[in-house]
Amino acid sequence: MRQKVRWLSRSLIVGPYLAICFTEDEFRGILKYLEIKHYEWPQWITPGADATTHTLGYKNKIATVICIHIPPEMDPVAVAGLMVHEAVHVFQRYCQSIGEDEPSLEFEAYSIQHISQQFMWEYVDYLKEQEDAAKKKRSNRNKRRA
Repeated sequence: MRQKVRWLSRSLIVGPYLAICFTEDEFRGILKYLEIKHYEWPQWITPGADATTHTLGYKNKIATVICIHIPPEMDPVAVAGLMVHEAVHVFQRYCQSIGEDEPSLEFEAYSIQHISQQFMWEYVDYLKEQEDAAKKKRSNRNKRRA
């Protein structure tokens, strides 16, 4: 099954392309889409971490890809905290890329808020997709039994 790329809005700042992946298969799909050579593929998530922020070159542009593993039992508040943490990394890398050493506090706060919301909205969509897939699987199983 081909994994879709979960590109996120970068409407607050004109910065790197931004994507999030919740599975290693999604990450591989992003790497293929970005035409990253297989031998250059980074690990999906750094060992021992729950999430990793990757900054990748893409046709003379930058793509920032957030990889996040969320076990079903993870507390939703912890998920939100993890997403905010990764949003900070996205913002930091963006500032580095434009040579901004001292962004204003409001610019930083609004940027991190916006990036975090993009992650959370996409996560909600991902959960809906998972729920729909599970319902369809159960329905197909019930049809075979009938």
